[in-house]
Amino acid sequence: MQDRIETWRQAVASGLTTGALVCALTLTAAAQESTDRVTLKDGSAELGEVLEEGHAGVTLKPEKGPKKTFAWEDVQMVDYAGAPPELASGISALNDGQYSAALSRFEAILSSEEKPRPILRQQALFYSAYANQRGNALEDAVAGYKTVLEAFPTGRFLRSASENLVGLMAQGADFAGAEIALQSIAVGATNLPGFAADLAILRGRMLIAQQKPADARAQFEEAEKVSDAPDGVRQEARMYRGTALLIEGKREEAESLFGELKSSVAPARVQSGVWNGLGQILLHLRRKAYR
Repeated sequence: MQDRIETWRQAVASGLTTGALVCALTLTAAAQESTDRVTLKDGSAELGEVLEEGHAGVTLKPEKGPKKTFAWEDVQMVDYAGAPPELASGISALNDGQYSAALSRFEAILSSEEKPRPILRQQALFYSAYANQRGNALEDAVAGYKTVLEAFPTGRFLRSASENLVGLMAQGADFAGAEIALQSIAVGATNLPGFAADLAILRGRMLIAQQKPADARAQFEEAEKVSDAPDGVRQEARMYRGTALLIEGKREEAESLFGELKSSVAPARVQSGVWNGLGQILLHLRRKAYR
């Protein structure tokens, strides 16, 4: 059981945000029209100029009326007028596992004399870092994520870039560097509603990687208390608190918490963590039964 918990502990601490990234990739497409287009999951669409891809959503100045911000969970796709073709082809190559080809296309955008719009530069920077990560060029990936976070400290990829950056540092046991990175991220995201919960979750995961589950649990408890954090983030903190309890050997408390979350409406990453935790408990009970 302890060996399996250790493997699981490492996965919790340094796991990549692959699910979030796949979702993010489907939101980007090149457009030939003269205006941007935001298509929502309810089938409706808005035309105008996208002003920003922020942490909370995409902000659009419609053709008529005041600007609007659409939460990412409501957005199906964003088509950008005049987007360089290398962006869509690079994302396609990234989805297909052709990391070198993807990287060359994103670099072509970033090095072009015709500077891309900031929203498209943000995408090219992030996907370049991710392509390096998937291609095992980890130092370049770390440098790339730092660039994304410095250039767009409250941007669309704030959580994903932060998570991947500190996850890579955890893999290399650079916990001091991870803490410095988290402090820098916190400064950049000052006054961003609810993001204190995300930071506490990431810090807790670093503590799990350092085999300090009780300290990690305290961080997850702090994340749950952030009143302006999205419900899904606070549920994620509860899930990780259950993880910490299980690693501490407090199986009954962990099982009770996982059971509550299992019955709730929660994001996929939370449900996945809950079922992984319940699976660890079930495996432990079966092994005890057959001894």
